[in-house]
Amino acid sequence: MTTDPFSDILRFTNAQTVVSAVFTTGGPWAVRFPALNYIKFFALVKGSCWFSIDGQAQPVRIEAGDVVLFSLHRSFVLASDLAIEPVEAQSLFTGDFSRVAKLGEGEDCIQIGGKVRLDPASGGLLEDVLPPLIHVKASSP
Repeated sequence: MTTDPFSDILRFTNAQTVVSAVFTTGGPWAVRFPALNYIKFFALVKGSCWFSIDGQAQPVRIEAGDVVLFSLHRSFVLASDLAIEPVEAQSLFTGDFSRVAKLGEGEDCIQIGGKVRLDPASGGLLEDVLPPLIHVKASSP
């Protein structure tokens, strides 16, 4: 059986993917997520939003079908409007949280998110070569 180099790297770093949650929002909203010590990914299933990383000048517009991989260890905001004061993510993902967090009324925007845990010893090798943000647009081939 042949393997590709990327699969070899993932095995070497003992990468473990965990789907964290589904996040739905309705109306105007903004959520601040804390700095992460792992690689974060999310796919926007429905709607659109802004993705703003602390320390980066320009926010990124995310549309339905887009996938984002984020390896910077910085806090970030997802929002329908960046002028809205963000709610802290911890307040949405605690208590009787059942893997579906909701903010506002309706489901204007739906996101599926997760994280990739890496082996502490070898995982830095992968993080060192990844760009800080990979944004794959739904419209890309």
